[in-house]
This record gives sequence, C-alpha cells and structure tokens, in this order.
Amino acid sequence: MTRVEEKKRPFSRLRRKDLGILGRLFSYFTIFIFFVLFLIWLFQIHLLGVFYEATKYEELNLTAEELSHFLDDKDSLSTAVSDYASRYGICISVYRHGEHGIEEFLRSHVAGACAVHQFSESDCADLYARAIANAGPLSVKYDVERQFIEWNHETEDLDRPQDGESDTSAEEPLPPPYDNIVVEESVNAVAVHIEENSAGEQYILMIDSKLTPVSSLIETLELQFFWLAVILLILALSLALLLSHLISRPIVSMNRSARRLAKGDYGETFVGAGFRETRELAETLNYAAEELSKNDLLQKDLIANISHDLRTPLTMIKGYSEVMRDLPGENTPENMQVVIDETERMSELVSDLLDLSRIQAGHRVPMPQVLDLCALVEKTLARYDKLMRYDGFDITFEGRATAYVSADDTMLLQALYNLINNAVNFTGADNVVRVVETIEEGRVRISISDTGAGIPKEHLSMIWDRYYKVDRVRRRTTVGTGLGLSIVREVLELHSASYGVESEEGKGTTFWLSLPTVNPPSEHPLSPSAVYEEE
Repeated sequence: MTRVEEKKRPFSRLRRKDLGILGRLFSYFTIFIFFVLFLIWLFQIHLLGVFYEATKYEELNLTAEELSHFLDDKDSLSTAVSDYASRYGICISVYRHGEHGIEEFLRSHVAGACAVHQFSESDCADLYARAIANAGPLSVKYDVERQFIEWNHETEDLDRPQDGESDTSAEEPLPPPYDNIVVEESVNAVAVHIEENSAGEQYILMIDSKLTPVSSLIETLELQFFWLAVILLILALSLALLLSHLISRPIVSMNRSARRLAKGDYGETFVGAGFRETRELAETLNYAAEELSKNDLLQKDLIANISHDLRTPLTMIKGYSEVMRDLPGENTPENMQVVIDETERMSELVSDLLDLSRIQAGHRVPMPQVLDLCALVEKTLARYDKLMRYDGFDITFEGRATAYVSADDTMLLQALYNLINNAVNFTGADNVVRVVETIEEGRVRISISDTGAGIPKEHLSMIWDRYYKVDRVRRRTTVGTGLGLSIVREVLELHSASYGVESEEGKGTTFWLSLPTVNPPSEHPLSPSAVYEEE
C-alpha cells in the first residue's frame, strides 16, 4: 500500500460509515417528533378518559364543599343548590340523617339522565354507609338507562314532562310521525359527601353528573393524530434539509480549503457564512493559515540562516586546515586559533538549537532556588571583560542592590547572557550598553539598553518569535547565533516572568524582564560569588 493510499483510506472509510449533517439532523428531528407524538398520544388519547373523569370528580367535590357552607340556612341552601345545578348542568340531592333514618331534604335535577333521582332509600342508605366507611368523600360511577323518542332524527325526552302537563307519555300511543323509543345507556359520576352544620345535624350531599362518552372524540383525535404525525415527519425532513444546507455549505467549503491548506497552500482563504460559529471558525482558520504561513517562512529562513552560519566556519576550518597541511611553515598558533574560534562558533550555534528544542519540547524544566539576581547579573557581565578591554565596549551596571528571586540559576543566567549579547551585537558606534536594576512594589526589574538603530514598530510584536531577525545585515558576526531572543522568551515564560521590549528608531532598544522578589535564605554557606561559579 502506497503512502497516498494510506492517507486516502481513512477519509473514504469516514464517508462510508459516518452519517452526514443531513442524516444526523433528520435522525434527531425524527426522534424528537416521535417523542412529542408519543406524549400527545399518551395524554390526549390514551389518558383522555382518565383525566376527564378526574376533572369531573374534582368539579363535583368542589361543588359539595361549597354547598356545605350553606347547611345552616335552608333558604340559602336551596338557592345555592339551584344555582350550582343550573350553572354546571348537574343534579343535586341533599338528604338529612335524622331520627327516622335518611330523609330527602332538597333536590335539583337539571340533567336528563340522572342517577341520583333514581336512587331508592336502600340505595341512599348503602351510599351513606360506604361514605362512613370511607371516612371521607365517596366517588362512584353508575350506569343509567334513559328512554327518549326518536323523531325525524330529533329527540324529545319522555322523562321530562312539559310545564303544566302530567307525565302521560307512557300511557298514550305514539302519534305519527314518531318512529320508535330508544333506550340510551350512560355512565354517571356521583360524589357523596357527609357534612354537619353548626347545630351538629348530619347531611348527605349527593351530586350527579353525566360522564360524556369520549370514544367518538378519541376516534377523531386518533385520525387527527395520524395526519399530524405525517405532517410533522414531512416538516422534520424539510427542516433537516434546510438546516443541513445552511450548516454544511460553509463547513464543506472550509473542509475543501483545509485540504488545500494541508498541501501547503497557505494563501487559502476560509469563508464561513450563515451562523456565528461558522464565521468564528473561518476567522480562526484564516488566522491559523496566516500563522502557518509565517512559521513556514520563518522555518525556511532558519534553514537558510543555519546553513549560512554553519557553512562560514566550516569553510574557514577547511581552508586553514588545507593551508597548514599543504604549505610549510603555516602550521602556526595564529592559524590554529582561527580553527578553534570557528569551531566554537559552530558549537555555540548547535548548543543554542539544542537548548531551544529541549525547552520547547518540555525536556528542560526549571529547578528554582533562592538566588541573588544582582550577583547573577554581575556574573554575566564578567564574560564581557575581554570585550570591554580590547574592543572598546562600555558596558555599565547601575543599581547594585541585593534582590533575591526564586529561579533556576542556569536558565536565568542563559537568558541574561542572551539579552546582553543581543545588546552588544546591535548597539551603536559608541559601543555603549547599559544594564539597570530597579526594585519596586515587590518586583525586581532588569533593563538592558543599547544605542543602536532601534526596531521598527511593526517588528516589535514579532521580535520574540522563533527564527525571526529584523535585519540580518546589521548583525555582528563575531558574537551570537540569532536564536537568543527565542531562548529568552521560553526561559522567562517557564519562570512566569514579565518581559518586554521598548524601542525607537534611531535611539536604541531596551529589553527588560521582571521577577517577584522573595525573602533571602536564612543561611548562606557560600557567598554569592561562590554560588555563581564562572562557567
């Protein structure tokens, strides 16, 4: 299997097995709609009768509780019974339990098919006994038969005589155009309450209401439910298609752009339309592409710089070695010193590259200890004694106050050396470098300033980047490798130190770092000069 096939297979496998946005959205919408439809069916169809009966019984019980407030006054009770019966279309019978047993006290019958007015004395006594045994309100259902005349598809009750007429319908023959007598069976809900008035008299409130058959209603709802399910599923598919199009179009476009970016086309532009998240993703990818482009250029620049920096000492070593080999009398200490110096330059470059790689890979971590930062700066400046003595450099240190910090002495010494070395490389013709130490608000700050040409403002934000050089022409070739500031940044960030650069073109540059001060150690077995031995 070729390398190209190995790269392509995972993508083809994902396309075969994984659902796309359309499939997932439709699945989610379908599951959600089925769940909603199940809830509708459960509450509106399957449990409709249960809720209906519960509501009816609640209505009857509330009516009985309201009527119990009128038991002390017969006239008020009679008025209330009539009002409630007319308002809710129910039948109400009030019985009183006295010396002669249960006697009917008041009644109001509004509904045509009523169970209460068909109760005998034994039925009332039985309900009274059951309510006593229940120790509270009693709710029961009764099957009631009701006769009515069917006439041209209209009905007229036989049970309810007209005003001022006697009930003789059962004795007289049915005149035309009456068709027949129909017997209807209905189910009624009856609530039985036993209440007492203030005088201790016991009353039985029996309230009756017809339970309207809900079977036809359920059939209608089932038909509506079927069409509702069909409409919702069609709507789910349409909505899934619309949303998947709106969501997937920018993602598919960005996916194509990302594939071109992976092939090294860093000029690719990501466009995210529609949603805020896709626009933010496009902006992030554009930023990533820009940074990758910069990093690619910097890496190419690094390779070119390292190749140049390594080629120069190698050429010098080779040339001087051939001269000393081929020409008599050229094997002199001076020629040997050139070879040694160029070897040291090459060794410095390789060491800096290794240090930067180890720090960035996390293989080199600081081991902090309490140390005197002032002594550490003095130790670093001691490396430049020869440079100041023979090359005319003026490197001064101001503010020699003792300031203790918690840091890794080797790593911090390397950072200070690289900052001072950078100032030496780029200072002006006067060869002046100033190192200033200041302490305020519990922090110690070291500033290293040169008098060089300065750094343009557009380069300040990138000066710490890996492999970056503002002007390769101005760099002195005698000292440094060009990787110092990258190492400084990594070291200072590992120590959670503050750092920065201030520069103005034509007036020089100042690099600074700041660390919090700590209490000095209680004992010093060695002096600071002994602690920081010369490397």
